[in-house]
Amino acid sequence: MGAVWAVSTVTMLVLAGILPDFRLQSADGDSATRIGITAAAGAGVFGILSALVWPLVVRALLLVPALVLGLLAFALNGSLLTLALWLVPDGRGTAAPETAVLVAAVMSAVASATGTALAVRDDNAYRRRLYRLSDRRRRRALPVPATPGTVFLQLDGVGHDVLASAVARGLLPTVARWLGHGTA
Repeated sequence: MGAVWAVSTVTMLVLAGILPDFRLQSADGDSATRIGITAAAGAGVFGILSALVWPLVVRALLLVPALVLGLLAFALNGSLLTLALWLVPDGRGTAAPETAVLVAAVMSAVASATGTALAVRDDNAYRRRLYRLSDRRRRRALPVPATPGTVFLQLDGVGHDVLASAVARGLLPTVARWLGHGTA
């Protein structure tokens, strides 16, 4: 997360140097340290606002057509960046609305690419994602009926001998329990 914040800060600094309508310093100028602190604060606030606001907005707008949602995403990201710059102390960061949309889009793309690149090298990232997904499903689990029923399970390409061997070696404890070969 620190690496994504650092890359977002550098991205914001680069964009402030390139785009004339985007600045991270007061009108009379600031030191490089002050500009860096403003960029780090802006990137941090933007990241926090994105993490807090986006899940709520996505859930609220699930019924909005895809094209409108895509355009709205850019506008909301630009608004979040404008708010993030406004929340930076001393009002040193400003951006024109269209520039805020561009800066926010570039920063989001860079942060996403950085996060993805870091996750590729992290063996536990995939496991954490699976755990979060399974935890979500576990919370939404359906009630277990009181009457017995039948479960049909089809494992394409797995022969009886392969399945029996996996159950015997303890690799499939749930299937072993279903077959009555495991502990409850």
